[in-house]
Amino acid sequence: MKLNRSDIVARLAKRTDLLGIDDIEIAITVILEALKDRLAAGDRVELRGFGSFCTIYRKPRLGRNPRTGMRVDVPGKWVPHFKAGKELRGEVNARFDAKALAARLKRRQTTQRRNDPGAASHLPLQGLPIRDIAAM
Repeated sequence: MKLNRSDIVARLAKRTDLLGIDDIEIAITVILEALKDRLAAGDRVELRGFGSFCTIYRKPRLGRNPRTGMRVDVPGKWVPHFKAGKELRGEVNARFDAKALAARLKRRQTTQRRNDPGAASHLPLQGLPIRDIAAM
C-alpha cells in the first residue's frame, strides 16, 4: 500500500475540524513547494525526528540501453537525496523487527506441529538470536 498526497489530505481532514480540505491541500502544496525551492537552491532541508533532504551530484558515466544493449553516455546531474533521521529509522526497524519475529515464530510453530505434535512448547524459540528473544 502506498501513501500519496490525497491520502495525507484525507488523514489531516479527519484529525481537524478547523481546516477545510481546500485549506489542507494549499498547506501541503506550500510545504512541498518550499522543500523543492530550497533543494533547487542547493540548500539542505532538515525535519527533526523525520530526516533531511539534500542534493548530491552524480558523475557522468557510461550506461547501457536495456532494449538494444548499446552503450550510452549518461550526463552528470544533481539529484535529491533523503537520509532518514534517528527516530524514523528506529521506529521503522522496530516495527519490521516485531513483524518479522512474529511471522518467524508462527512459521516455526506451524512447522513444529506438523512434524511433531507432542513437541515441547519452548522449541519455537530455538535458533532465534538472543536479542530477538530478549526483546519479547
